[in-house]
Amino acid sequence: MRPLKPQIFEEDEIRSLFELFPSKKWEFLNYLLFIGAKSSSLILSYSANPGSQNVAHKLALSLNKFGFNVFLPTSPAPISALSLALGERNFSLGIYLSRTLDGKWAILPLAPHGGLINNEDLPAIPPNFSSSAGVIGEIDLTTKYIRKIAGLLDPEPEKGVRLSVLDSPFSSIEQHFFNHKDFSVFSERDPLGPIAKVDSSGQSLSISLEKASFLSSKEMVEIIGNYLIKVRHSGGTALSPEGNSDITLEFGDSVDSVEIEGDAWDMSFKAGFVNLFMGWWDPGIIVHQGHGPFGDAFVTLGYILEALSNERAMSTILGKD
Repeated sequence: MRPLKPQIFEEDEIRSLFELFPSKKWEFLNYLLFIGAKSSSLILSYSANPGSQNVAHKLALSLNKFGFNVFLPTSPAPISALSLALGERNFSLGIYLSRTLDGKWAILPLAPHGGLINNEDLPAIPPNFSSSAGVIGEIDLTTKYIRKIAGLLDPEPEKGVRLSVLDSPFSSIEQHFFNHKDFSVFSERDPLGPIAKVDSSGQSLSISLEKASFLSSKEMVEIIGNYLIKVRHSGGTALSPEGNSDITLEFGDSVDSVEIEGDAWDMSFKAGFVNLFMGWWDPGIIVHQGHGPFGDAFVTLGYILEALSNERAMSTILGKD
């Protein structure tokens, strides 16, 4: 088994999917049309890269021509928000649009369970599509996503380490944090505290504790893992890049360690088939138990702040326990 990974497009190609389709071999579109024969509605979400909302609308118009009803959020959302919505709202199709480093656009289709698609599920022959045009609608991905995060984090976190700055491109999510007391770990500020930055897809976190020194992915995993085991009494399977299982092996008998060959998408694919404890990949991408198969920077940040404020967890990390 292997996952169907993001497929890369120029903006002009996205605008002209319907016209170009007969001459192109686009696996993602073959899959959408295959599933679309049973369900013509999908969710199209997009990253916080500049221009993403505009390009997402162009993609929605292209998909309308194939007969799809496309539901778009009104603002960018983390990929985990889309993943959770697919499972909870019984949509058969999902698409996440993001921008590549060289300015092109990546289209990632998601299966009904909210995870990556297995290449073995792709149709051998391109299917037919509906002759009727679809429509565009709106969907709220933020509210249930926020509630899911609230269910994972401690509702009464200990007083301790708080951020001085949270650099996030998801303003609607930050607004929820400041409007609800359950998210004090995110909303409270300490002018001497760490600086955290969330990437445009909501997967990757970077956090500096002092003097511009950023935590490595391994250090984040160590902090969170020891906290979840020592304080939350969690366990399961830990996923790590090939040759990097040493840190998760230190978690003890409650955690099994599996190394993943490939990239972060391969790790997310595997996360959908195991009793997940956590999985990680550089840079700062951490997948969490009970929260879908993709990295989530906000959950990662919440756990780190809780752990750094918990004396029992930190004593283990510092070798004092």
